[in-house]
Amino acid sequence: MKYKLIVSDLDGTLLKSDGKVSAATKELIRAYQRKGGVFTIATGRMEDAVTPYLDHLELEGPVILYNGSKIIDINRNHVLYEAFLDYDTAKAALKLLRNYDWDVLLYQDRKIYIKMMTPGIEKHVQKEGVACHEVGDLYHFLKSAPTKILIIGHNGKFKMFEDELKQQLKLKVNFTQSEETYLEILPQGASKGAALKKLADGLKISMEEVIAIGDHLNDVSMIRAAGLGIAMENAHAELKNNASYITVSNDAEGVKNVIYRVLNDQEFSDDTPNADAS
Repeated sequence: MKYKLIVSDLDGTLLKSDGKVSAATKELIRAYQRKGGVFTIATGRMEDAVTPYLDHLELEGPVILYNGSKIIDINRNHVLYEAFLDYDTAKAALKLLRNYDWDVLLYQDRKIYIKMMTPGIEKHVQKEGVACHEVGDLYHFLKSAPTKILIIGHNGKFKMFEDELKQQLKLKVNFTQSEETYLEILPQGASKGAALKKLADGLKISMEEVIAIGDHLNDVSMIRAAGLGIAMENAHAELKNNASYITVSNDAEGVKNVIYRVLNDQEFSDDTPNADAS
């Protein structure tokens, strides 16, 4: 096979709108692995939110979590790479966020801390199957460098917050968006693309032998980094503009179509993905 490593985003990519992976997609992933390929996930989610999918798909080996802030072999509890959000940046962000009516989730030590439960956070909890710990004011709670901060709010005001925080700190802040209403603050240098390069290097796989598949802005860096960057039909316009190939939507099982092409040595040059892949 030309491509030895396939890395897929989770939400809006590998997962259908119902949050599931079809039996047909699972079988093609297993077939790809039997031929010696490595299939894994790159997501903004944390360990507890991806473990059920790793078990269901019988995936082994490292996964990229927290939008590139961590690479971990969950089955062996072995961390290959981990970065932390600068403490002063996190404190400044949490202080400024008091002025915005948004939901804020603080990720630290494989846990999520929140000021209080809200309908927006409850929806996030149900989607990802994770627990949140209510600790009151997050600014006062934070005592050491966290992994990341997730803000659930209004896309139209995110730019205002970003500019205000950067102006206060007088430095560049690493922001990314995984959904229209999700803004994340990550460690400097952390991205799915940077993590993908570290992962491929650790597996001794050339980037030209790597496929990355995604649907939103947090996937742009890995789409650019991979030998073949693929966007879903349902992807953000900017991601599509950076992709070499556009497959069908997540609900039409675009990841399945990509694996089918790889297994059958089909080119990714025509405009119409193979919708008959099974």
